[in-house]
Amino acid sequence: MMKQFDFLQSRVLLFALAIILSTSGCAVHMAATQPSAKPTGLFRIGTPKEKLIANFGAPTSTIERNGRTYDIYTFTNGSNGGTKVFKCLLYGVCDLATLGITEVIFTPTECALRSRDKAYQVSYDADGRVDSVVCLKW
Repeated sequence: MMKQFDFLQSRVLLFALAIILSTSGCAVHMAATQPSAKPTGLFRIGTPKEKLIANFGAPTSTIERNGRTYDIYTFTNGSNGGTKVFKCLLYGVCDLATLGITEVIFTPTECALRSRDKAYQVSYDADGRVDSVVCLKW
């Protein structure tokens, strides 16, 4: 009777552990797959248009207003590599130490801290350098 109880107890424990471990790691995955940080400091007067295109891609749209041309850049800004690694290690260690219980805290936190879409409106002078910048969405 004792051997049967130990066998049943170990199977239930193993099943519970498998469920906990398979549902944990969402915050780790979210932190690891976050986009890389973009050099938003380039959105300043004097930056060449080519440098913006090299770092952010082609403008999302171009509009003409009052005889001037404005480029709109939209992108998702993320975290730098060091921040990603730190968050992944923190979430992973806490997941292991608490058998996944901290996911209840870390997953909503990571959702709240995730990258936001950014948008800038830029115009250029005759030499193709930025002469005005307006942050449309921060």
